[in-house]
Amino acid sequence: MNNQFTHIAQLLVLFIFPAAIFAQSPEKEPLFFQTYTIEDGLSDNWIRDITQDQQGYLWIATGSGVSRFDGYEFEIFRNDPADSTSISDNSVIAIHSNRKNNIWVAWEIQVYSHFNLTLIITFRQK
Repeated sequence: MNNQFTHIAQLLVLFIFPAAIFAQSPEKEPLFFQTYTIEDGLSDNWIRDITQDQQGYLWIATGSGVSRFDGYEFEIFRNDPADSTSISDNSVIAIHSNRKNNIWVAWEIQVYSHFNLTLIITFRQK
């Protein structure tokens, strides 16, 4: 009985493992990664958090403000003490997009604030 179990196990290994190996098709397209830095328009090279909104924009939280990326270029949002419509602080530690089209931002000095994407034009690019 033990010998029969060994033969069955060997047959399974002989037929199942090659099938699993060939299931990993070499014809799949390789993954490519693009690196972006401040030279490309990112507000800071140290990224603390990333979220994606319903329109497909990537919102990137950094220690130097928030960067919005459309796949081609960055728009940067930074604090301007003279502008009440700018973000509260540049040290953004977390960012989140919700179903109501809001971007929630957490700063080191505040718990949470948010702005509605339909009002994003009021935030001046810096």
